[in-house]
Amino acid sequence: MGKKKSFTEPLKFYSSYGWTKLSPKEMAKRMQKATSNIIDLREQLKFQALAFTGSSGAAIAFVVGIAAQIPIIYVRKKNEQGHGNRIECNTQAPIHSYLIVDDFTASGETVKYIYNQLQTRAKEDKRKEPICKGVYLYDSDCNTKLQMNDDTVLDVFGQTQ
Repeated sequence: MGKKKSFTEPLKFYSSYGWTKLSPKEMAKRMQKATSNIIDLREQLKFQALAFTGSSGAAIAFVVGIAAQIPIIYVRKKNEQGHGNRIECNTQAPIHSYLIVDDFTASGETVKYIYNQLQTRAKEDKRKEPICKGVYLYDSDCNTKLQMNDDTVLDVFGQTQ
């Protein structure tokens, strides 16, 4: 019989987190920096929650949400099967403002989808529409603006690698 492995021995990883191409060590560094940046942005922008969709959004929302004690809003992707609602939040408190988080944006369609879903849900529930305070991208160094389908223009905050 071979030697038992200890749970405290470091594991060797032979792959990355698929969509990011980052090793677990690199991803941990990226999330630590993102947490610090988002805490700073929260003081500056005064948002109440983080909104996301998909695995790349979940990667940052769960880590930062727990570390900084910020509620998260999960917007299911189109046609995503699940046991929950189309939009889920881990607080009962009303959310009046949020920051969208994701890895990067190519066309802006994911950001627009999240934004539109939250606006639509508020209208359906006859609530005031929450304000999106911007977009934070943990795998991008772009700082730009993104036009939504209405007159809203969102600031995009990129994380320099």
